Amino acid sequence: MYGESHDTPTLLLMSEQTGSSLMFLGKSTVLLQNYSPSLLLIDSTGNTEVGAAYVRTHDTDNFIAALGRMDTANPKTGAATKTSAASLILFGKDGKSIYQVP
Repeated sequence: MYGESHDTPTLLLMSEQTGSSLMFLGKSTVLLQNYSPSLLLIDSTGNTEVGAAYVRTHDTDNFIAALGRMDTANPKTGAATKTSAASLILFGKDGKSIYQVP
């Protein structure tokens, strides 16, 4: 999602402003552009991204847990929505929601 597989832990600090990323890299190089301000921790088991109103983590099998405010889309209608900071969504490896509260 954010680069190649990492054998050693990697820390990235990102912003939407061009040239404002700060990277502490392991063995792989990562190219980033146009991400909202966030902190990304990467290792060989997956990654965790922490933003101003959310925490999102995923493993190498592409299962994802997302806590907090995020943009979502209704898969049937395509309508865009935004969750609250009190939301939790779990996604299966196919990217489809398997559990959501509220």
